[in-house]
Amino acid sequence: MKQLPGTRAVGQRAMLPVLVAAAVGIALWGTAGSDSVDPGAITEAVPAGIADARAGDQVAAGMPIAFPRRVASTGTRRDLFDVTSWYVAPPAPPPVKLAPPPPPSAPPLPYTLMGSYAAAGGRTVYYLVKGDRMFDVHVGDKFDNVYRVDALKDDQLVLTYLPLEQQQTLSLRR
Repeated sequence: MKQLPGTRAVGQRAMLPVLVAAAVGIALWGTAGSDSVDPGAITEAVPAGIADARAGDQVAAGMPIAFPRRVASTGTRRDLFDVTSWYVAPPAPPPVKLAPPPPPSAPPLPYTLMGSYAAAGGRTVYYLVKGDRMFDVHVGDKFDNVYRVDALKDDQLVLTYLPLEQQQTLSLRR
């Protein structure tokens, strides 16, 4: 063989350790993914008469070494990098007791007293205004389908809100 300039010749003896290392690497790489190990396939060369420190036995040269078999785990798998939180949630606030809703009440009076008229010997007429509507009412009359005039007390007209039977007063003074 011709040698290239700048290179040195590599002898066959120098190549032997490289080839042995490559063969061992290929052999180990081929069996690395298997789950079962064939004890007959693995041998360890131990010189005769030297005790094996791991097993405490005399191992003859070329005798196979039995490795323990792998056993699949029967338990549940656990994440090795599982996140553990030490946060403790605060206790729930006590329930808030709500006050009962107030009983229904009559709306504020929407009427304004425009005036009254008392004829001689007759009943008094009261003129009430709501927006652009005017009502002429006497004591005892129902008007606007929701109010009744009950009485006149101390310069105040007593009106009853009929849906709730609640009394309200409307002042006759301005």
